[in-house]
Amino acid sequence: MRSLALVLCGTPCFLDFGDPRIQTPDDARRIGGTLCPNTVPCARSQKDGVECAGAIALETAQRLLLRKEALVLAVNEERQRVSALLQDLELWVFRDGFWQRTLGGADIVDDIFYYVWVILDPCLEKDC
Repeated sequence: MRSLALVLCGTPCFLDFGDPRIQTPDDARRIGGTLCPNTVPCARSQKDGVECAGAIALETAQRLLLRKEALVLAVNEERQRVSALLQDLELWVFRDGFWQRTLGGADIVDDIFYYVWVILDPCLEKDC
């Protein structure tokens, strides 16, 4: 599981949360940041109200770590919050090997929660 400090201070724009070697802020400093390849189009489109699924996932991971109740209850409540947040929201998601703009929906909630788990612990789906 990643350190609380890394999850609370990291950003998907400059940190590859998919890299299992990065577990702490010291790891991030030693290994170095990785600029998200979608940073420029993402930043340009934010003025049009387009959000980043990675940023929403990070915020959700941070909220989960700071909640006091059981993780299962917190995840269910956060899924409902994210689902409501995404209604009619256009956002960037990484699917099928590239970044794409799409409207929010139930499948996007699944994408975001997949990334939430990658942020919290990338070793859940990889041999680390």
